[in-house]
Amino acid sequence: MRVKRPLCIAAFIWAAVLWILGRAGIPFFSCSPPKFPGGVKDENILVTGIIYQKDIYDTITNLYLKNTNLIVREEKYPIDRIKVTIENEILSDSPRQGALVAVYGKLEEIPRAANPGQFDEQSYYYARNIKWYMDGKEMQVLQSKKDRILAFQGRIKEKIGKGIRRTFGEEKGGIMEAMVLGEKGNLEQDSKLLFQIMGISHILAVSGTHLSVLGWGLYKVLVKCRLSVMVSGILTVAAMVFYGGLTGSQAAAVRAVIMFGVSIGALLGKRTYDFLSALSLASILVLAESPLYLYDSSFLLSFGAVLGLAAVHPVLFPRERRKKNRKKWGRIRKELKMAAASSLSVWSILLPITMYFFCEISVWGFF
Repeated sequence: MRVKRPLCIAAFIWAAVLWILGRAGIPFFSCSPPKFPGGVKDENILVTGIIYQKDIYDTITNLYLKNTNLIVREEKYPIDRIKVTIENEILSDSPRQGALVAVYGKLEEIPRAANPGQFDEQSYYYARNIKWYMDGKEMQVLQSKKDRILAFQGRIKEKIGKGIRRTFGEEKGGIMEAMVLGEKGNLEQDSKLLFQIMGISHILAVSGTHLSVLGWGLYKVLVKCRLSVMVSGILTVAAMVFYGGLTGSQAAAVRAVIMFGVSIGALLGKRTYDFLSALSLASILVLAESPLYLYDSSFLLSFGAVLGLAAVHPVLFPRERRKKNRKKWGRIRKELKMAAASSLSVWSILLPITMYFFCEISVWGFF
């Protein structure tokens, strides 16, 4: 029986429309560099904004500002989000997430990749609504808790990060922190390079698997605590939304949160959960928030992997009704076959994406 999936058709049409608008050169839908606001260029200027994310390294700190304003001759010009790089020596006290700050420095355009396979900074940051770099010279905190939700998330993230590093040590703690919190600031460069060479750097990202395991685990715990299904579902979805924001609201995390919310909604509404429809809804919402995710490798890899499992796997490896094999080796052989089929299905989608963006093929990535 053929299953009608209008959301899948809508997602395809939505992506096609965004691609056409992008090819037409319309600024919001294309990677066209923005114009310097206020008529300033190659000058030190003052900007204000709220810190929604920060990465601390040995010598520098990257601050990501939203709700930013450019101050030129006492006039305010709203601009896109900014990534500020400032030396740690300049920061007398590291500002916390959620703080309103004023930064004085030089505004710069984000460069495009110079060579095929090189990391395209412009495409990556434009998809996240970050259109400017800034080399910070001075910084002042105007209000420590301008955004209280971000400030609360920042405190929770710092406490969890410290607990992870204290438990696992600095080296392993950096890896665990990247997997659990999406925080790569404490990840050693050698470890990061090793994961990239092996083609398994996706392990260091907060994925849908993490959120699904955490979400369903929390839901079952709440149900065991004799909370109603409705209350347990609502609390679990709220917790997953908070956790998604805690990890930086990356494309994979947002996709997983939306799909998890749909699955909980189907459970509460006593409806059948459709994997492809939930994936389509997630893609529509993510692209509505930022159409430039359509050209982002992380978005395509995340959604492509799930698409491989949901669409390619049933076609290449249709379900077969077999009697339950009670022999140990028979069960092991069946599990290995299923794992290989899943890997091949995902790989069939991710291979062309990987070749296009990174100009390489990882043999180990198949496994």
